[in-house]
Amino acid sequence: MFVPRADNHSLVEAVFGFVFEKHWAPEQFLALKQNHDVWKEHLPRSNDVQQHQVTFGPTGILIPQFVPASGVIFDRVKPDGTIALRLSFENNTVFFNCLTYTRWADIWPLAQDVLSKSLSVVASVGGSQAPLIAREIIYQTIDVFGWHGGKDQYDVSELLNVDGEYVPRRLLGGGSAWHLYQGWFEKWNNLDAGALLNRIHFDAVNEPTIEVRMDSTLALRLENGIRVLNGDGSLGDACIVFDKLHESNKSILKKFLSQAMIKKINLG
Repeated sequence: MFVPRADNHSLVEAVFGFVFEKHWAPEQFLALKQNHDVWKEHLPRSNDVQQHQVTFGPTGILIPQFVPASGVIFDRVKPDGTIALRLSFENNTVFFNCLTYTRWADIWPLAQDVLSKSLSVVASVGGSQAPLIAREIIYQTIDVFGWHGGKDQYDVSELLNVDGEYVPRRLLGGGSAWHLYQGWFEKWNNLDAGALLNRIHFDAVNEPTIEVRMDSTLALRLENGIRVLNGDGSLGDACIVFDKLHESNKSILKKFLSQAMIKKINLG
């Protein structure tokens, strides 16, 4: 049978992200590092995102190039050394990754707090609260299901709804190594958005254990952009968007998963 990675859910990582109109400036990365104490309780480590660039001169001699940091990362690690939480600013994006997911009611308030505080710092660089306009809002979840049983007993219908319109029946009897990639756009009726990209990938592997990794990403593309920070420093309408993306994500997963698995991971 298929067993979710956690006791009552299968989610191993949740990601909240923004893609902005403008790229971050070096002074904004510096401001983030100078204000690290504001969110250090949750993310105690700090590292630059460093690019490496090499060129060859006319004689073929390697000439090293100094490239300023293109971003900054704050994170926390688990006792085993793997990442638990991560906040990354790079190019024109910011992402908050949670790899210690318990439930939405726990992690979403933390994501709001860290994102709003760090974005307030970069917005204040230059002496005024410059508007931060996002062109894309992203919510991603990664779930893992392990197969407990022999390969000869493998039954993908215990995990997926092979009688629905999204999962091909040819996966039945095809073994325990397979891939299913799908994606489509839907119209988003709020915030003058262009479209919502729904992308879901399943990767089933045999090594080192038999398991299925499910990667679901919702990316809302905003034609006119959205101002992320309110005057009080909160995320404003972006909070509403993330709540809706969370509900949309659950609806999509219900279309792919079997009824037994929906019940097992409390999607009901």
